[in-house]
Amino acid sequence: KAAIVTCGGLCPGLNSIIRGVTKCLWNEYGVRHILGITAGYNGLSDPVNHPPIELTEKMVRDIHMKGGSIIKAARGGFDAEKICDNLSRLGINMLFLVGGDGTQFAGNLLYEAARKRQLLVSIVGIPKSIDNDVVLFDRTFGFDTAVAKASEVIRNAWVEASSCERGVGIVKLMGRDSGFVAMQGATA
Repeated sequence: KAAIVTCGGLCPGLNSIIRGVTKCLWNEYGVRHILGITAGYNGLSDPVNHPPIELTEKMVRDIHMKGGSIIKAARGGFDAEKICDNLSRLGINMLFLVGGDGTQFAGNLLYEAARKRQLLVSIVGIPKSIDNDVVLFDRTFGFDTAVAKASEVIRNAWVEASSCERGVGIVKLMGRDSGFVAMQGATA
């Protein structure tokens, strides 16, 4: 039995990731029990208040055409011991963690807790961040879309500013601790 969880903030491509993992598990590996864990780590720590949904090939057929996450992304809720208890209780032996640097850091803590218990579960991290700031990864899901949108805004600001005498265009871009979106967007 497999499970997919989207943690942290929203990011372009979450539904595409859910669809891709589900279709791969279904078609390539014959996995027929795939859970979408709702509300991020909250759903793994407290599945009673955040019940998982069953993912099937039919259900994910066109979700890539919709924004957001069909299983609802969320921050917080990480409790390694509770999560290990629930993974065992739910019979999950493959867990796909979709998230940024915080999610992947917590995923490593979860791996350590599962290993300590000798819980037979594979924990797979899928890097997602519009900031492209997950260590050891060249590209994260969401970054290319963020850069494309940023370069469009920068181009529009340039057109407006260059259309006026002494015009100035100011664009503020998100980047938290990194400036990769601004750098790539400005040079695109």
